[in-house]
Amino acid sequence: MFLSYAQNFEDVILWRALKHVENGFYIDIGAQDPVIDSVSRGFYEKGWRGLHVEPTETYAAKLRDNRPDEEVVQAAIGNGQREISFFEIPETGLSTGELAVAELHRNNGAKIVETTVLLMPLNELFERVGSREIHWLKIDVEGMEQSVLESWPPSSARPWIVVVESTEPNSQIPSHERWEPILLSIGYEFVHFDGLSRYYVSLERQGLKKAFGVGPNIFDNFAISGTAQTTVAAAVNKRAEDLQNDRNNLIGLLDQQAIEISNLNISASKSESRITELENILAAKEVELTKIYMSWSWKMTYPYRRFMRLFRRYK
Repeated sequence: MFLSYAQNFEDVILWRALKHVENGFYIDIGAQDPVIDSVSRGFYEKGWRGLHVEPTETYAAKLRDNRPDEEVVQAAIGNGQREISFFEIPETGLSTGELAVAELHRNNGAKIVETTVLLMPLNELFERVGSREIHWLKIDVEGMEQSVLESWPPSSARPWIVVVESTEPNSQIPSHERWEPILLSIGYEFVHFDGLSRYYVSLERQGLKKAFGVGPNIFDNFAISGTAQTTVAAAVNKRAEDLQNDRNNLIGLLDQQAIEISNLNISASKSESRITELENILAAKEVELTKIYMSWSWKMTYPYRRFMRLFRRYK
């Protein structure tokens, strides 16, 4: 069973294509939280390890704390100077290095915190990996996709599958026309769109194409973690909350019944003690009567008692 943590079941699609790989390796650019909406978490729990890129200090620290056996690069990826202004939107996955995108979110009421972060080209990131096989590369950079892909050459790195968020930030407007030609030109083929991201397979890995074409379904044998920020996860969490409340109510009812049973047992125990006490008194009285019946005075007064009974009968 595969446990899905991703926002849009990206991890389910990738696992379907790559579940035959043991101890695989991934690169997650724009990783954000190590659990919530994480594309890598399900793979991590299956024994995979990887490299995370996250420019925000808060999420980079969370990744390091949660995944101490993985490398976390706190930087933005793309072409340009070695440092760029970065616009954080706290507690969201909408932070970006694109001013126009940041202003759009500001106009919608978001709080923007401007910082400066290291800018690293993708080819330099690939150098950190060396000759290791990269089974999937995810790019979720809120408007910086073109810059990231332009910084790929001259590296010869060949991730088997590349997943790129392909709509304008927080919308359904397609954005892939600007950067898709770069991927196609370096030997990748488009194979799937999930409504949010587009999937590409290396031309050297054509056998993986058969895993794409349909969305997550019953035959993928997966479960939902309930941590993703989606309506599906919210429904799962609501159901889990309802079941927990039902369980708590049942436990409360059982506890109350246990108290009532205990009180009944105490009452029964007191009744049994009283019965035992009365039985002991009765036994003692029987002993006393027996002694009386066996006494000399009782025997000597027998004619008198008989006479009195007859007298009362015929009186």
